[in-house]
Amino acid sequence: MSEQKIRWARNAQLAKYAGVSSMTVWRWKKLPDFPKAAVINGIEYRDLDAFDNWMSGFIPRRDAEPTRGQRAVKNLRREAGAA
Repeated sequence: MSEQKIRWARNAQLAKYAGVSSMTVWRWKKLPDFPKAAVINGIEYRDLDAFDNWMSGFIPRRDAEPTRGQRAVKNLRREAGAA
């Protein structure tokens, strides 16, 4: 039986991992569904697997209903092709 290791990251490391600023991570922390941190000696550590799962919720699926903005762009392209 193999144990799954948890990958931990501090907030600055998480920002670098996600390709965003530390300020963005600070804003994300205020969201209710953002993964909670483990606090050790006053330092926050986040589980990168939980973060990856949280981020995957923002990736649109191919079979998802298009957003209003996507429909508007599609309609503009259609109108431009008809002109």
